[in-house]
Amino acid sequence: MPINRYIEMIKRMDWVLFAAMTALAVGSVFFIYSASYSASGPATAHHARLPIYQMQMVWFGVGLLVYLAAALVDYRLICQWATVWYVIALGMLVLVLVAGVKVYGARRWLGLGSFGIQPAEVAKLATLVAISYYLFHRTLEARRQLSTVWVAFVVAGAPLVLIML
Repeated sequence: MPINRYIEMIKRMDWVLFAAMTALAVGSVFFIYSASYSASGPATAHHARLPIYQMQMVWFGVGLLVYLAAALVDYRLICQWATVWYVIALGMLVLVLVAGVKVYGARRWLGLGSFGIQPAEVAKLATLVAISYYLFHRTLEARRQLSTVWVAFVVAGAPLVLIML
């Protein structure tokens, strides 16, 4: 991809959203630091070596990288693969029912070594993209039909049922 295209994408980036996201993240680090501070030093999570506020900063960095990567990807490419993302998300939800890891009494996570992923979060995004893709490819007349609405409800309902199981 030519460098000019990246420069154009950066120019079109929503800087107000970026500033709001950064302000919220910085504020959350301060709140977590003040809430977890004690005379013996900042508290650490039971599974982490870093203090909780530093883990928040790490996850903010990861989120920032994902945000920038998503901003650089052409949304039409994501939409082209909407059905695939949706099927993968449903597959992950089924996999959680079969081989999920229990955390605090709920089987909602897929364990990948020391890392875990919650497929319900992936399913939320995949479902939104799938419904958007479905409705976008319907004519205005077809979008107004009850059958189209029901199909959208079924697309949204399948992951909902799998999450509630």
